[in-house]
Amino acid sequence: MFSVLFEFDYLIIKMIFNSVLVIVISFILINSKYKIIKQRTAILAFVCIFAFITFFTGIMAHYKPKNGQIKHFLTHGYCNEIYKLVSSIDNDSRIYVNSELSLIKFYRQDRIESPEWGWKLREWVPKRKLLKNYSDEKLNTFSFKFIDPDSFKKDLRIRNIDHLYFILSTDEKVPFESTLDYDVIKKLDFLKCIKTIELKNTKVFIYKVIT
Repeated sequence: MFSVLFEFDYLIIKMIFNSVLVIVISFILINSKYKIIKQRTAILAFVCIFAFITFFTGIMAHYKPKNGQIKHFLTHGYCNEIYKLVSSIDNDSRIYVNSELSLIKFYRQDRIESPEWGWKLREWVPKRKLLKNYSDEKLNTFSFKFIDPDSFKKDLRIRNIDHLYFILSTDEKVPFESTLDYDVIKKLDFLKCIKTIELKNTKVFIYKVIT
């Protein structure tokens, strides 16, 4: 039933089949408890469960390669090959990225969130004092939405960002979510394209920030 939280297709069908499956299993357990289950009921239950498993396996085989993480894996490679990109970035370089922020921060071992993100530990927790929060001065990877050229330039300067990495999918059917458009980037006079990196169905344009 938890599939409704992250899957997009066949939800009604899945909910109906899940409900029927729960009813069948409950019926078997109740009859088994009272020792009145019959052979035909057991066979019917087995056939129903086997049919459900076959049905859902078919859905997975049809749905997953066309959507979600498997689709990105087949199109852009393992973890979108971000690890290859990060290997070319200097550890001390402060960069802006238009997409894949979490993956890039992970591979750069950048401090991503507060250790108490999502919950607050009690004062009596013994090792709570060992938790550390990092300000922007400790971060080297940034991403924020583009509003206008002047504001964008100011934000880059405030954070001392020296390079901008624009990640662009060459497969229009599997695009990356982006904080700004490539057409906008090309028109900014305070950015100079210095390098292009080719990944699987992906191009990464590296810009130097001119202050």
